[in-house]
Amino acid sequence: MIDEVTGEYILVIDTDSYAGNFERQMVAFMSGIVGECERGRKEAAVFKAELPGTDLEEVVISVRNEDDGAWRPASIYPSPRYWNDGYGNVYSKEVALDDPTAVVAYNKGYKRQGPEAEEVTSVPRAWPAYHSVACFLSGVPDEDTINLLVGRAKRFCAERINRDGDPSPIEFLGARMVTRRIVTEETEVDVS
Repeated sequence: MIDEVTGEYILVIDTDSYAGNFERQMVAFMSGIVGECERGRKEAAVFKAELPGTDLEEVVISVRNEDDGAWRPASIYPSPRYWNDGYGNVYSKEVALDDPTAVVAYNKGYKRQGPEAEEVTSVPRAWPAYHSVACFLSGVPDEDTINLLVGRAKRFCAERINRDGDPSPIEFLGARMVTRRIVTEETEVDVS
């Protein structure tokens, strides 16, 4: 018997950069909302100053972060456009596992495991590259709200300033809605 079907709704912003350096700030700039960690307070203040009276509290929601248990409206998300070799080297999806540049970089990282590490002729596995930002939503928003969120994400990418205060734009590659369906099933167990 199916007990419950719930869903997670995620607006994903795809970029050309590792999203762990800016995901919370981007979502704060997009929505004016920060999580328990309060990263992005400055960006949320910009949102509130530019769009007074705009409240997205019912649209953008926080979910529990698996790493530290904090509630956040944002997370990093796997990119459909990139992969990594497990040693921090990131490639576009067009680059094959046996591409010479990827193999040389992988072998360099692999050699750090010790002198007995044998060189490979192909990267053994493509791991996800987290160049996308997940913005958690309560449901699928209307078109105006999506346009607002995506428009502000584009602007954040174009105007980004890094931690040192220097301009550090990110390339905006697109946006997509993701719906995760979670199904909970229950069956009786005979304990005789």
